Amino acid sequence: MKAIIVTGGYLPGDFLKDQIQKRHVDLIICADSGADALYNAGILPNVLLGDFDSVDENVFNSFVDQGIKTVRFSSEKDLTDTQIAIKYAIKQGSQKIIIFGATGLRLDHTLANIYMLEKFIYHAHLKIVDMNNSLELICDEGIHIYHKKEYKYISLIPISKKVFGVTTEGLKYKLQGATLSRNSSFGVSNEIINEQGSIAIKKGLLAIIQSND
Repeated sequence: MKAIIVTGGYLPGDFLKDQIQKRHVDLIICADSGADALYNAGILPNVLLGDFDSVDENVFNSFVDQGIKTVRFSSEKDLTDTQIAIKYAIKQGSQKIIIFGATGLRLDHTLANIYMLEKFIYHAHLKIVDMNNSLELICDEGIHIYHKKEYKYISLIPISKKVFGVTTEGLKYKLQGATLSRNSSFGVSNEIINEQGSIAIKKGLLAIIQSND
């Protein structure tokens, strides 16, 4: 089962509409003010979720009037709306989750959303996507395949203090059993030179960030 979560970061309507239309998903979850982006894109979610303290009232009422399910939480809560949405998606059986609106002007929210992926890494494959980037985590004994046509650059950023046994194939700068450190920029701005490339690690937690510029 595949799910999309739309949360409250920067999301132009045309971009979001294009991204959702080209992906075949089973569930669209709106986390609080992500409702505004979905409304502007002309897309109906399956569920509205959050404390609804920042969503436009007219947008909220429009979705409710169209019969969209709402799940309300108190504004005084320990979890962000995004984390609640991820837990909800996994509870519904989602194995693949793409999150839109997880990045933006609030650096604290951006960092929290990136690090939060670690909590669910053994429950589902999660990816954060914005207009210029795609980010996902891989952990112990993980291997991922990436395609050249999607993005120009690919960076390997350690989340754990060190990542061991990093091996790449099809990338401009090849690694074979390398150790990457969190306090080094060594893994930044590699490129896929074949039609597809792969990244594998033996131990640690690694963020893979693909970018267009």
